[in-house]
Amino acid sequence: MLLAAMTCGCASRPNVSSDSPVVRVGVPGQTLKQMIDSLPPTGGIVELGPGEWISGYQPGTVISKPNVTIKGAGMPQFNSDFTAMAGGTILLGPVGVSTGADYFTVKDLGVDAGQAYINGQNGGIPTDALDIFNNGQVIGAPPVESPLIENVSCLGYSLTAPNHCMLVENVNNAMVRNVSTVYNQHGLVLKGTNSTVDGVYSRGHGNDSVIVKSDAYAPASDDTLSNITIEPLLSPGDTKGIIITGVGAPVRDIKISNVRARSPLWWGIYAQGDSANTSVTGLSFSDISVDNPSGSPASDFCMQFVQYVRRVNINELNCSNVGIGISAYLPVNGGFYDYMLTNSHFSKISSDAVQTYGGWRIYDNSFDSVGGNGIVNLGGEDLVDFNSFVSIGGSDMLSAGGTFVTP
Repeated sequence: MLLAAMTCGCASRPNVSSDSPVVRVGVPGQTLKQMIDSLPPTGGIVELGPGEWISGYQPGTVISKPNVTIKGAGMPQFNSDFTAMAGGTILLGPVGVSTGADYFTVKDLGVDAGQAYINGQNGGIPTDALDIFNNGQVIGAPPVESPLIENVSCLGYSLTAPNHCMLVENVNNAMVRNVSTVYNQHGLVLKGTNSTVDGVYSRGHGNDSVIVKSDAYAPASDDTLSNITIEPLLSPGDTKGIIITGVGAPVRDIKISNVRARSPLWWGIYAQGDSANTSVTGLSFSDISVDNPSGSPASDFCMQFVQYVRRVNINELNCSNVGIGISAYLPVNGGFYDYMLTNSHFSKISSDAVQTYGGWRIYDNSFDSVGGNGIVNLGGEDLVDFNSFVSIGGSDMLSAGGTFVTP
């Protein structure tokens, strides 16, 4: 059933003119690309009813006009074997958005690049699902301004397909709200500035469920992510956690809160700066839970910090049933310092609970049932106070190159 035309719900947005935007109501047989191409250069609204709609976008074809809104009739779910979507409004095939598409909005629908569609229509070659990206990876290309993704699900091809389920790249002031991602190596990817992610349910990603990444052509800074749930899709350990990484550019000032990661593969949260010029600086974590109730190999951990990662604040981390709680891996002098760990709880850790380097402040934490050591200081001076230790297999606090001081 087709939807009736509606008055634009975005009239207060500063980019929309006082004239009523053009509305295109979906017509069976038309592709999404055809509908958007029919809008004027100033953009407009495409409204889609329930059911399946062909995207029509292929690699190299993107939405690039501003003020485009794609509105469906409901966010779909997934079929029982996660090969296709079911219910709601479904866009079949990838949807690409790039430079020029300022104030792009997509809401109340799903983008299906799953096995059923890919095998039937794309020769079995996996693709990304929903992409806002820097076409050509042009350094200095203007970012897409203020995109909105709300009540959107995406489906990829498999755990190992080297693609994105939802890519939000080279953006400024993006808002991602209430999204669900299944399959492809990467779930939700954010490479943007001054952006907000609020509500992610992520499963079935072999490399990362959520990643904040800086490339030279798409930097990341001043972003806030909250209300993230990461769970296995088919079996415990088939889904990885969150990554924050600087590759071609530094990452700065990222806030992450209210994360629930159950049985993540290898890590709950992983942060790495590849070099002094691509460091990760200014991370804030609060209300983070990482748990593997079925047990964890000794190499698994709740958090790992690698090489050039500075100014990290961890508050209310609940870490349980893993090999190592917090791991310092390949820390670099001058690139690994100013960490604070407070109000956190570590339980049923098979090896060490916390490994530090470069001088940490560690206050008001509890350590219970730790097979190795409570805190291992690999280098620098740790300030410690009001921490409790129960059933520790090794030392409560082990100096392994560093020292402990009580203020």
